[in-house]
Amino acid sequence: MERIRKIFCNRLILLLLFVLLSSQLMGFSKANESQSSTNVEEIKCKEYNLNLQINTNMFYYNQLNDIEKEIYNVFYISKELFIGNTSFICISGKIEKYDEYINFIRRAFYAYLFDNPNGQIYLEIACVQAVKSEKYGQEYYDYVIKPNPDTNSYTRSNSSSAEIVAKLEALETITKEFVNTLSGSDYEKLIQINNWLVENASYDKTYSLPNTHNAYGAIIQKQCVCDGYAYAFKYVADMAGLDVIFVTGYVISSEEVSEFHAWNYAYIDGKWLLVDVTWNLGLNSNIYLLIAPEDEEILKSSHKCENKRFVYPY
Repeated sequence: MERIRKIFCNRLILLLLFVLLSSQLMGFSKANESQSSTNVEEIKCKEYNLNLQINTNMFYYNQLNDIEKEIYNVFYISKELFIGNTSFICISGKIEKYDEYINFIRRAFYAYLFDNPNGQIYLEIACVQAVKSEKYGQEYYDYVIKPNPDTNSYTRSNSSSAEIVAKLEALETITKEFVNTLSGSDYEKLIQINNWLVENASYDKTYSLPNTHNAYGAIIQKQCVCDGYAYAFKYVADMAGLDVIFVTGYVISSEEVSEFHAWNYAYIDGKWLLVDVTWNLGLNSNIYLLIAPEDEEILKSSHKCENKRFVYPY
């Protein structure tokens, strides 16, 4: 944890990696065009094991290896640094293991955002800079997380720290007010959360509003796209003490085209059930609310999780 406080080396030597987190993907590339791009091997996941301990607040964290968990933990304690647009070291590693560490950072980054549904409010675009240093007589890279140079911020809109804090506080306040109105069983509370989001937030057909991909857009500005709904659903469920995860993957549209998408799974009475707020809004019906896998097959919606980085319930 104390790596974050280290003073990093003045001499920068190799490259600048841009971590671009859009509504779909976070890509890594080298700034120096004379060097070939880093080819990061995708992780092949094992099948989901229902006997694994269920902890939806750390669902993705628990799938990381020890190094990735260390990076995740640094991200977790660095929330104020992200908000303050401050650079910090997330990990150090041997130079010859550069590609491995880039992959570690990528997985930890995704895991952190998926487990922390308000994270994308203050963390949209970041840079990773490999800085040469010597430790114990060997050459290492310190991997420095830095704001996006175009905005000098970790957000796309160059939001000030005060603006970000205000967004987080407003989101927490409004969500708490709603959570205090929830009643009934966990199943009934999840239905109420879905209905609240469907009734209060419209779909951003421009795909361009500043907070369209996060919970603030869904809950406060009342306009967002699929990942905004999915982050918001998990954010509210977390506050209500309900077991929900955020997932990304692909669906088959009405035109039978595969499209990138985000939705949720809820864990109730020993079962994982699918919730797709976006499709419930679009269909003006709660067809995709707490449905089992066999129900989805009947509906032929074909929600398929993006399973190259993480293991999903189904």
